[in-house]
Amino acid sequence: MPATDATDLYIVLLVVFGKLVVEWSQFRAALTDDPSGFSSWFVPFDPREV
Repeated sequence: MPATDATDLYIVLLVVFGKLVVEWSQFRAALTDDPSGFSSWFVPFDPREV
């Protein structure tokens, strides 16, 4: 069935794109002193600093 193949491809591409976004955000969080946006989720948070 071609519809199933297209759906499988869509799901795989969505998962791969999501993983790339997470990896890039972790990379940016490690390089930037004060990351913002999605990459700030990967920086350790110390509540005593607030």
